[in-house]
Amino acid sequence: MRRKLLLRRLTNLSILVGKYYLDHYRIHGSARVLRTLLGHADNGLRIDALTKSYLLITISHSVVNDLIHAVKTSLNDYIRYREFRIVYDKEVWGPIDVSRTIRTYPSGLYASLTYFLTSKSPEYVLLREMAVGALKAVRRILNDSLNIKFEQGREDLMGEFRGRVESLGRAIRRLRRLITRLPRPVVKYSEDELVQEVRRLLPYSSPWFTTAYNAYLLSRYLVRTIRVAQRRFRVGRYDLVLLGWRLYEIFIYTVLLSVFIEHGYEVKRRSPRRLILVRGGDEVRVLFNSPLGSSIVRDVNGDTDIAREIRGRPDASISGSRRTVVVECKFSGNPTYITAGRFKVMAYMYEYNADLGVLVFPDLDGRFVYDEEDRATSSLWDVMARNNGIAKITLSNGRSLYIVRADPAEGDKPGEIWEGIKSRFLSVLKDEGLIT
Repeated sequence: MRRKLLLRRLTNLSILVGKYYLDHYRIHGSARVLRTLLGHADNGLRIDALTKSYLLITISHSVVNDLIHAVKTSLNDYIRYREFRIVYDKEVWGPIDVSRTIRTYPSGLYASLTYFLTSKSPEYVLLREMAVGALKAVRRILNDSLNIKFEQGREDLMGEFRGRVESLGRAIRRLRRLITRLPRPVVKYSEDELVQEVRRLLPYSSPWFTTAYNAYLLSRYLVRTIRVAQRRFRVGRYDLVLLGWRLYEIFIYTVLLSVFIEHGYEVKRRSPRRLILVRGGDEVRVLFNSPLGSSIVRDVNGDTDIAREIRGRPDASISGSRRTVVVECKFSGNPTYITAGRFKVMAYMYEYNADLGVLVFPDLDGRFVYDEEDRATSSLWDVMARNNGIAKITLSNGRSLYIVRADPAEGDKPGEIWEGIKSRFLSVLKDEGLIT
């Protein structure tokens, strides 16, 4: 029963926010995408067609942009980099290699040392082959995306999706023009032969060669399945895997953001993990997985740089002229884990002098109650069941800590789930005067 519930949560999360996975965690560049997504997921679920297409277009951008950078850098290296070789000719091109010239002199040939342009280097031929191979995979993704259908209720994604598709098309055309400037191979490589030859040269090659190789490797996974799972392992057959707890964090963040936008706030400035919203004279900063500027952590043995690194990073936070809110998400039903989350929220509240803390989780499994603190958390779950999934803890300093149920499987349709959880957060924010 609980296994089916988890699968339903993962399915709905991927539909609701799977398309934002790479953007919210700033997972860009082929090497980082491989490092973050590649793995094996036991019983992982396949994501829906639209989310998959959206993610593949974003990943393809990383592949093409990395290859454009690699080719441009390699072409620039033509000017500076030369390969030192022996040449046999009737003319002398540099210092004479006496021992070799003795053998060839009867034929009228001198053996001399000179430099050649790097177009003679095998890295350039292999670079072209990697770029051509990756381009085939990316163009397939682009063609498939042109036929994608938008289901009812998801039409709002059409404009943004089409914009990304057009941008990818422009990048592909740019890469194709650059590829024509690279030397063609004398023989055709198979995929395995290409990888084997590239790996042989990698330890001695320029950084652009490594960048191109990562892009080529990532392009080979574009035709594989994208899955969503609770855990990812580094054994077995690899796919691209989205993690449920990451999707849950994005889900809660976007729900909070939508509450403000639907109540008249507009995006004034956008940067990675940070949005500034305004409504009239009121300005609100909404952060994702980022430290606030009001941390009480000053230094570590006098080192302020280390202090900045160890500051808490709430899953979401809201700060402005009215109040400061910190939010912690726990994609689990384990009472011990949720108990730890409750104390973590209070730690964030102390560090950032926050007026309000919110702990969010989907449900609680009473089978895993082990001690008094777990039993206390279980009693809060009973309170939430009687109060629309919300429990309010008032602290002695007058500040509040809310425990909120947000279960991606609590409804039949993803749209209904979104609206139901959003109304719960709206109730909290209104009670605390953050939304009027």
